[in-house]
Amino acid sequence: MKLFPEKDISISLSKNYNNLIVNLKKNTIDSKQFTGYWDKKTFIGEVVTNTFTIQLSRKIIGEFCIVKGKINQNNILLHLRISNKLKVVFIVILIVNTLASISLLIQNNNTIIPLIILSLITFRILFEIGFRIVSQMTLKKLTLIFK
Repeated sequence: MKLFPEKDISISLSKNYNNLIVNLKKNTIDSKQFTGYWDKKTFIGEVVTNTFTIQLSRKIIGEFCIVKGKINQNNILLHLRISNKLKVVFIVILIVNTLASISLLIQNNNTIIPLIILSLITFRILFEIGFRIVSQMTLKKLTLIFK
């Protein structure tokens, strides 16, 4: 099992892929653009010729699923992953829990260590569930744009 969830998807195309790129650009705010109105468009990211990197335009929820895609003449290749910001948050939680476990082992207080291990497992499961839910939301919105 990987520490961070990822998913690869291939979607076959039935339309002209140039129209798909135009529709995707219409529904995406450039990630370099500084704006307070992120909710007016569906996605935040970059769309360049036939490749794109997008996420949902909701601030925290969008971080759970980053989509990197490549549009070919026959299909769309998508790679879904968790953002680097959430990876850093998870690693910090992991380090803090590990240090707490080590200090408890030094103090011979073994009763709390299973709770720390369970909290790590709980965080991992929450990240997985968040990724699955947000990736499904993202894919639904992408298919609406691609139709």
